Amino acid sequence: MRIRRVRSKLKKSAAIDKHVGLRVFQPETTSFSPENLYQMLFKHSMLYIKPEGGTGGSGIIRVGLTNHSASYLLQKDTFSERYEQFDQLYARLTHFISKKKYLIQQGIHLLTHNKRPLDLRIMVQRNKGDAWEMTGMLARVAAPRKVVTNYHRGGTLHQVDSVLKQYTDPNRLQELKKQLEKNALLTAKHLNKHFPTLIELGIDIGLDEQLKPWILELNTQPDKNIFRFHANKKLYSKMMSYVRHQVLKRTVKKSKINPAPQPMSKAKPNSTAAKNVVRTRPALSPAPPVPTPLLIRKD
Repeated sequence: MRIRRVRSKLKKSAAIDKHVGLRVFQPETTSFSPENLYQMLFKHSMLYIKPEGGTGGSGIIRVGLTNHSASYLLQKDTFSERYEQFDQLYARLTHFISKKKYLIQQGIHLLTHNKRPLDLRIMVQRNKGDAWEMTGMLARVAAPRKVVTNYHRGGTLHQVDSVLKQYTDPNRLQELKKQLEKNALLTAKHLNKHFPTLIELGIDIGLDEQLKPWILELNTQPDKNIFRFHANKKLYSKMMSYVRHQVLKRTVKKSKINPAPQPMSKAKPNSTAAKNVVRTRPALSPAPPVPTPLLIRKD
């Protein structure tokens, strides 16, 4: 069984929408088009425009309506620009997007740390008993003036308690983390029904001002290196041991289903058997009888 990465964000989003208990935690998501962009903007006022198959936060653009819907704001990395007309905004977006496939996702007003957006990365993996297990959780904070929190886009990593303690008391924080773990395991199990080859899932969770969790991204081949910075130094080794176990397990299973072809034998033929074959050849049919010549009598 091959371990497959699911690149399409729309396919993963559609799978989550099929679960009644999970769809309430997913921002509205649709394909990119001028009609969808216009309708979603006036419905949610802030949107994220994402590559349909992108990773690492690359190519993500934030757009939104300004106060009183008088103009439109576009932000990409540290670049930002304001437009008076929708057509101007759409033209600029198509310049960035070119011919690539993009989607539109409802924007969530995330909690902040030092006035910068933050989210959580939760790792869920199949363990050595083949059960889904939450193996780690870290907070990520966006770099100054950037719209994404990804570590490889300049974001910084923090322990979850250190950035969330300003928003709630210790007891409620522990309850929140239990809820996040429960939702993460439910998400992995449900997604695994649609994509059976999954062995791990990196779930990006955003929290709004009411501490409601939102599923921002589902990564089927997540970067585990960020967990080297976790306070628990054993987490990274544990994660990698689970990956190696699952890969080996599937490799062995595949070899049993499709064994390697055996090389043809180069042994010399048995000379005695060859002689026996010669002896048992059928005898030749007897020659037909010679016809008796006719006697021609002379009168």
